[in-house]
Amino acid sequence: MVYRDVIHVILLGAAVLSTGCGDTFDRASEVKTVRVLGIRKTPAFARPGGTVDYAMLLHDGRPDRSEPVQVTWLGGCHNPPGDQFAGCFRKLAEAVRATASPGTPRIGFGETFSYRIPDDIITSRDALPDPDRPPYGTSFMFFAACAGELRVDENPAPDALPVGCFDRAGRRLGADDWVLGYTVSFVYDTLENAIPGVTGLRLQGRTVPVDCIDEACIDATENAAIDCDDGTDPRCIDACAADGDEDACPELSLEPIVTPGSAEVDPIASISKETETFEQVWVDYFATRGFVGAELRLISGADDGPRDDFTSRFYAPAAPGPLSMWAVVKDSRGGTSWVRVRLQVR
Repeated sequence: MVYRDVIHVILLGAAVLSTGCGDTFDRASEVKTVRVLGIRKTPAFARPGGTVDYAMLLHDGRPDRSEPVQVTWLGGCHNPPGDQFAGCFRKLAEAVRATASPGTPRIGFGETFSYRIPDDIITSRDALPDPDRPPYGTSFMFFAACAGELRVDENPAPDALPVGCFDRAGRRLGADDWVLGYTVSFVYDTLENAIPGVTGLRLQGRTVPVDCIDEACIDATENAAIDCDDGTDPRCIDACAADGDEDACPELSLEPIVTPGSAEVDPIASISKETETFEQVWVDYFATRGFVGAELRLISGADDGPRDDFTSRFYAPAAPGPLSMWAVVKDSRGGTSWVRVRLQVR
């Protein structure tokens, strides 16, 4: 059994990347545009007729933020053929058109949204070919973070997305200004999945005071300025003139503080492999400045379970001042938690 990742960002056809020798690309951990860093579903596994609470970890890293980012949730696609997101395109277009109708239950706005799963999501689907797998349903939730207006594209190219983000002049915006993605809620009658927990971050082996954790990070303001004068605050780091270059800057160890027991045994995978198999748990890092080396680290593997060492590296930027960093911990069955910290470059 292979579960989908907690979050999928759909590639936007309007964004064309050149691969010429002179081109440079942002690192995956850098947040300099509109970015969705994580989607948290509570519970990770849903129940028929139950409610799933969605929360989005969003950061707008654009230099010009005069046009605010609008967040839209678009539900209503259940058990598409093959459990593939492309089978939801018609439902997605219908949902975008329905955003003009206030009170539509499958539509939400803002960085949190609660959605009720249909009572018959399991019983209404065809029988599964694998008799050893518990019956289940899938509920696809699409989301858009758009610094403009989300609209239906009435004449999309073949196999292209039926929606786009447009500015006030009607021009389609590119990938710097919007994100379209989806997350899948797996629905079981009894099977559960605990959400992995992250409670903090260690930098150079020292626990860093956190700004916020999980839903508290939504719309969270920055805390008071960090005082680096006495040299005791672990959030204070020295600037590196090479501006995050991993070959020239000092290496700072980076490690999330993860709740013990976050990596659970995966009962479905264990049946199919006929041996005890764990869910995979990993951490993604994001930062407004500097460079994270090994920005994705495995905390628990399917065969070997929890690991003792999942340390990453951080290389400081050149310019003094604050920077924000996020550690997003995910498991392979849809659980997600995150923590945000602030560092001061001196």
